[in-house]
Amino acid sequence: MRSRATFVELLCGCLISPEGWVTRAISAITRGCHWTAYYRLMERGSVRTLRLARALFEMVIDALPMETLNMVIDDTLIPRQSEKAPGSTIRHDHARKRNRPQFLLAQCWVTLGVSVLGSAGRKYVLPIVSRSVPATGNRNKLTIALALVRSLAPVMMNKHVRLLFDAWFMRARLILPLLSRKIP
Repeated sequence: MRSRATFVELLCGCLISPEGWVTRAISAITRGCHWTAYYRLMERGSVRTLRLARALFEMVIDALPMETLNMVIDDTLIPRQSEKAPGSTIRHDHARKRNRPQFLLAQCWVTLGVSVLGSAGRKYVLPIVSRSVPATGNRNKLTIALALVRSLAPVMMNKHVRLLFDAWFMRARLILPLLSRKIP
């Protein structure tokens, strides 16, 4: 029960802090715990976020009355300095950014988000749920992407959904299960 309260405190800190640093999020709130409790919570990963993601998704669906809901699946590399970071390994950087090597030590995250229209007609993607790709093992980006869609499937019931992703995700292992769920 304490871990839930600690998670809510940390989440509120992330929402109000201007940067994405954990220490900034902790300093942005009135702490109810010692600062190491927040780090232990993140280190152990003992909080289930699926119910939170579903609630956020339902809130977005209610706030955006759209005929067709445009969902986006994308993978992101987050460069790391430490090899001890979970899921951190040498990965190929497809972005080919300047002054960056072709292969780098990074974590890979697969994210499922909702495409929304912002002010002045700009399009944004609101991330709903993300999962880290492990450094080793049989889990890959395709199985994680399918698991993300399945996790939000109960909320997508009776909604017309269009799923957008880049060409790398165009594999039968992902496409066929999505078509069987009637998600174009």
